[in-house]
Amino acid sequence: MFLKIILNFSLLIHILNGSKINKCCAYDEVVYFETLDEINLTSKNIYKCVKLSADDSLLYNNYIDTNLTFPVVFMGFNIFNDAESHWPTCGENDDIKLSTYKLNDSIKISQLTSCIDMMDDVYYVFTCNDEKSNKISDLVDVYELKKCCSSGKSYDIFARKCVINNETDIDDDFRDLFFDKVVLFEYDVIKCNADDVLVEYHSQVHSLKMYENTLVITNLDGYGPEVFSHNSYCIESTINTYTEKPIEMSEEHFTKKYGSKFIAKVCRKKSICNQIPCIRKCCEIGERMTYENSTTNCEPHDTDIDVPFHSFKILENELELERIEPSEYGIMMPKYCLKFALEDTETHYISGIDGSLYLETDQGIYSNEEFCVDYFVEDSVENLKMKTFICFNDEDEKYQKMQFHVYAGLMTVSAFFLGVTFLVYIFLPKLLNLHGKTVVCHVIALFIGYSFLSIIQFNTEVMPPFCMLIAFIVYFGLFSAFSWLNVMCLDIYWTFGSVRASHSIRRTKEMKKFVYYSAYAWGVPFIMTIFTYMIDFYKVLPAKLQPNIGKSKCWFEEQSSPGHMIFFLFPIGIQISMNFILFILTAIHCNRIKAEIHRMQMCDNNDQSKRKSFIADKAIFVMNIKLFCVMGISWCLEIIATVYKQDSVWWHISDVFNCLQGVMVFIIFVCKKKVLMAFQKKLGFRSLHRPKASGSTTLSTLDLNSTSMSNRINGKLIKSNSSASNLN
Repeated sequence: MFLKIILNFSLLIHILNGSKINKCCAYDEVVYFETLDEINLTSKNIYKCVKLSADDSLLYNNYIDTNLTFPVVFMGFNIFNDAESHWPTCGENDDIKLSTYKLNDSIKISQLTSCIDMMDDVYYVFTCNDEKSNKISDLVDVYELKKCCSSGKSYDIFARKCVINNETDIDDDFRDLFFDKVVLFEYDVIKCNADDVLVEYHSQVHSLKMYENTLVITNLDGYGPEVFSHNSYCIESTINTYTEKPIEMSEEHFTKKYGSKFIAKVCRKKSICNQIPCIRKCCEIGERMTYENSTTNCEPHDTDIDVPFHSFKILENELELERIEPSEYGIMMPKYCLKFALEDTETHYISGIDGSLYLETDQGIYSNEEFCVDYFVEDSVENLKMKTFICFNDEDEKYQKMQFHVYAGLMTVSAFFLGVTFLVYIFLPKLLNLHGKTVVCHVIALFIGYSFLSIIQFNTEVMPPFCMLIAFIVYFGLFSAFSWLNVMCLDIYWTFGSVRASHSIRRTKEMKKFVYYSAYAWGVPFIMTIFTYMIDFYKVLPAKLQPNIGKSKCWFEEQSSPGHMIFFLFPIGIQISMNFILFILTAIHCNRIKAEIHRMQMCDNNDQSKRKSFIADKAIFVMNIKLFCVMGISWCLEIIATVYKQDSVWWHISDVFNCLQGVMVFIIFVCKKKVLMAFQKKLGFRSLHRPKASGSTTLSTLDLNSTSMSNRINGKLIKSNSSASNLN
C-alpha cells in the first residue's frame, strides 16, 4: 500500500513535468551485471552502475570483462541524464526485467517503473517485474531520430560545421520542435543514396514540424507540406558565431538564414533539382579532397561546402552578373569522371537557378552533371580552399567507353582461352600430376580475375556495394594467380633433378605437397583480401595510404595511388622477386645436373633414369620461365605505368598486355606438340608421321604410364619402357 502511494505521487510529479523518462545510470557510468546462483540452482542477474576512470573511458573498446557493457554516448530529449542513477523503485520481491530494442524499433516504456540505457548500439529497458506496477497507465512513446552533430554540439550555420555549444541550452532549442515528445538521438553523418540529393532546411525559412518521428516541411511562402521518414534526415539545433552581415548578403536573407533555431538535412529524390539549384560534391558527405604524391584522394572533413551563387545572362557577348542567395540548394552525391581542376585565375560562376557553371575563359556553360566542387587540400592542411573540377567532354568519355569495351572484349577472349586450358587439362587426366594441378589452380585464379574484370569493363556503372564486391573478387583472383606461380617456381626448385621414388610413394608425397601449396596459394590471398577490406572499412591508415577499393570505380580508386602500390604491387613484387631468385638457383642446379650427365656419358656409364628425369624437369622449368616472363612483364608494366602515369601510352601497353594474358597462358601450356598429340590420341586419332629414332637417346614425354622409347646404343636398337616421362 505504501509503495502504491509513492508510485502514484511520483506519477503526479512526472505528469506536472511533462513526458520524461529516466536514464538508468549517470552520464559517466555504465551498466554492469553479474549472475548469482540461488539455492534452487536458478540464475539471477543483478544490474548496477559502475563509474569509469578517466583511463577506462578512453579504452572502453578493450574491456576484458564481458559483463561490463560497451559504453556509448547517450543523447536524448526529455530524458533525465544527470550525475545520479535512476533505477526503477520496485517492490522487495520484484526482479528487474531486461528488454532490448534494436535501433529504429518502436519503444513504449513506463515513466515510473522503467529506465533506459544504451550499450553496444542497443537500447536496454529495465522494468520492474511487477504486474501491479506495470498496470499504471504512464506509458510513454519514445522516438528515435538522427542528430546531425555529436553530443554537446550544435551546427554553426556560418562556419558550416558542428561546434561545441557553450552558448545555449540544446534542450531549450529543441523544445519548440519536439514539445513534450521523448526522443532518443543517434549521431550519424547523413548518407544519401547515389541518385539522391542532400538539402539543408532552416527553421526561419521553412516550417519544420514533427509528427511522431516523421518530419513535415512547409515553405513559409505557402507550398508544401512534404513528409519525410525518420531514416532520411537528421535534425540539429544551431549556433551562430557570425554577428555581422556579409556585404554581399541581403538583410532579409541574413536574418532568415542565421536566425534559425534548428536545421534539418534531408535526402531527397533528384527530381527536386527541377525546383532548386543543385551542385555536385566531388567527395562523399563528410569528406574533402587532397592532393599528395601526384594523387587525389578523399579524407574525412567536418565542414560542409558553401558556394556563392549568381544569376547570369550573356547578352551581345557581355555578361550580366548578379549575386543571389537561394533559400535552399541541393548537394548531389559524387560521381566518378575524369576531371581537371580550374585554376584560381580562371573566373567562373555557379548559377543560383539551375546549378550550372559559367567559365569565363571559354565562355562555356557546363551543367551540374559536368563539374563538381569540394574543399581541396594541396601540400598542407593550411592550404585549404574550395575548388571546382570539370569533367572531360563527351568525346573523351566516348573514347573512354570505347576503350572499356575493347578491353572487355580482350579480357573475355582471355577468359575463354583460360577456360579451354582448364578443360584440356581435365580432359587429359595424365596431365594432372602435381605440376598439372598447380597449372589448373593458376588458370582457375586467372579465370576468376579476368571474368569479373570483363564484367566491370562491360558495365561501367555498377552499384557501389556490387562494385566493391567485384573489386575484391578480382583482387583475390589476381593475387591467387601470382601465388600459384610462386608455388610452381618453388616446386620445380625443390624437385628438379631429385631421385624419383616409386609411383605410390611419389603420389602420396605429391598429395601432401598439394595440400600445403593450396593452403599457401589460396590462403594468403584470402587473408590479404580480408586484411585489405578491414583497412578500408575501419580507415586505420591516413587517407592517402588507404586502398580505397570499390569507391569511385570497381578497383583501386587510383592506379597510381600509394594504396595500389602498398596493397597490390608491393606484395606481388615480393613474390616475383622470390620467383626470380628461385629461377636463378634452379638454373644453377640445372647446369650442374647437365654437366653430371655429360660426365657419365663420357665415362660410358649412362644413367637413363636420371637423364629422363632431367629432361622432364627441364621441360617444366622452361614452361615456368615462360609463364614467369608473362606475369613478370605484366607486373613491370604496371610499375612503369604507375611511375610514368602522365604518359598514357604506358597504360595502354600495360592494359593490352594484361588483357591478353589468358591467350599467352593457353599458348604456353596447351599449344605444345606433345600435348596436342596426346589430345589427338585421346580423341582416337593417330599421327600420320611417326617420330624417327636418332643416334642418341630419344625420349618421349607423352605418357605418364609406360611410354615406349627407342634407344640406339652402340648401333643396336633396344626397346625399353619408362614411367618417368611427363607431359608437362
